[in-house]
Amino acid sequence: MSADAPPGRWLSLGPLAALPEQRPCWKRAGARELVVVRDGDTVHALADACPHQGASLAGGRVAGERLRCPAHGLEFDLRTGRMGATPLAVACYRTEVCAGEVRVLVPDAPPA
Repeated sequence: MSADAPPGRWLSLGPLAALPEQRPCWKRAGARELVVVRDGDTVHALADACPHQGASLAGGRVAGERLRCPAHGLEFDLRTGRMGATPLAVACYRTEVCAGEVRVLVPDAPPA
């Protein structure tokens, strides 16, 4: 783990090649449910629950750097989890690709 990484554990999400390009998919990492989006060799991981009413974001659509909630159309930045200038946001997790395997950094604290 790098020196600037927060405390936590790196968990495998499987091979990069198994993730569809630009399509959200559901993954579990420990106790967390995530929506994962592959963009080439970059992988974004967000909490899989819209803060509006808890809808799964894994059924959403990707538009550029945004993920659109399938329930009400709210859009979240894949890099930050934020919804524009509003206070709404989803947790965003650090990822890395190592030897073709995608890993996500899961904080030590349990999900809220």
